[in-house]
Amino acid sequence: MKGPTGPAPADHRLGFDIAALVRDGTTYLVPRVLIDGLPLVDASVYALDVGLLLQSQVRSGSFFILTCWCGVPECVGIDTGVTVRADDAAVTWDIVSPHAARGVYRFERNAYDAAIADLCASITRQAEAFAPHTEFVPENGLRHVAPACCPVPMATEDFARVVNAVASRVGGRVGALHRPGVTPNFAAAEMRLPRETVYLLRSVQGHWACAASFDPSVPRLRFVTCHVLAKALGALEVHLLSPQELQAPFRRLPGMSEADIRYWRPTTMGDGLFHWWD
Repeated sequence: MKGPTGPAPADHRLGFDIAALVRDGTTYLVPRVLIDGLPLVDASVYALDVGLLLQSQVRSGSFFILTCWCGVPECVGIDTGVTVRADDAAVTWDIVSPHAARGVYRFERNAYDAAIADLCASITRQAEAFAPHTEFVPENGLRHVAPACCPVPMATEDFARVVNAVASRVGGRVGALHRPGVTPNFAAAEMRLPRETVYLLRSVQGHWACAASFDPSVPRLRFVTCHVLAKALGALEVHLLSPQELQAPFRRLPGMSEADIRYWRPTTMGDGLFHWWD
């Protein structure tokens, strides 16, 4: 007589913890992936995108669950997302990039869901314990927990790497690059596309936009739609804000100075994210 049958035993055990890492004098609380109790990657280099991790619970597909701290996986050499195959019995991760994490990892389904639930509960506890000094950054991606006054960092060379990768994807090239400063406060790249030239902008809060023109000495921007760049950035899990989103009524985001807001009185999100405030 056969005994009871059930799902095949999982090959690996998924877990998470939250590590405290210091960068430029700022302490970050960073969720880490643990496989069989050991960190999957170096959390000082790679970030965990909790938003995409949650999506992997509801559908199979390719997800950049591992990414860069700035949110653009190509910054740290990740050019292929984690291939996730999920059913009622198990969830399998097939990782090609980064090389240090390469492998196929199979997790029992109930344990997979429980591990993610524990991570979300832990993030909530950490945020409550340190509030108001911590904030989920970026606001809708939950890639890591960081001080509310600290924007998502991206070095100029990383910005250049991303915009060059995007230009290559769409058959264009990058012209002039502008470093963020006091005025203006955002990075800008001239994108010479096959049919037009536009400017790709990145705010210190990590938001991306497209403008018809850009002159660092002229405090004026006209945001435009560029479907080609939006698609290329979307492939990197980066959302390009539309003119409609940038014209939405202003609301304060983590990293924005209350004193500046009171003084400059921005009326739209575009005014608050991309500006020449001194």
